Amino acid sequence: MLHPAPAVVPAPVTDRTTEVADGVHAFVQPPGGWCLNNAGVIVSEGRSALVDTVATESRARALRRAALWLTPAAPQAVVNTHFHGDHAFGNHLFPEALVVGHERTRTEMIASDLHLTGLWPDVDWGTLTLVPPALTFRDALTLHVGSVRAEVVHVGPRAHTSNDSVVWLPEHKVLFTGDLV
Repeated sequence: MLHPAPAVVPAPVTDRTTEVADGVHAFVQPPGGWCLNNAGVIVSEGRSALVDTVATESRARALRRAALWLTPAAPQAVVNTHFHGDHAFGNHLFPEALVVGHERTRTEMIASDLHLTGLWPDVDWGTLTLVPPALTFRDALTLHVGSVRAEVVHVGPRAHTSNDSVVWLPEHKVLFTGDLV
């Protein structure tokens, strides 16, 4: 089940975004709770893409607000650096985006489903719908976001998971590492 985007973009979550290079933003989550990660927002020429989403519905809605504040066009792509829920459970709140990930990200995400939510039942997960990658790759692929080239490279299978990938923006000298650093 897809959840429609809000018709009006609420106030920005600017305290959670930091521009780390021209058009490249880190979405840094506030402390507190389990399953915290940071995400990336790449913006160029009116287009955008995300590197990872987040674990809970409310945090994913904050990420969506931040992304739409940076550029009004919804992200065209979401790259999941691996299958864990803190990097992928928010995918469903970006129905316009093509979800991209390593081929094992897809298979392991489907196999584990929403199992993570059972580990911490006291977390307010909200309503979650699993959306695994629709586009998968084995070794690497290149994603173009406007004029930004994002090289997505599988670095497993002996990393954090069997399906870890990094996203390298060579012209910006920015590397998104998921949980590897």
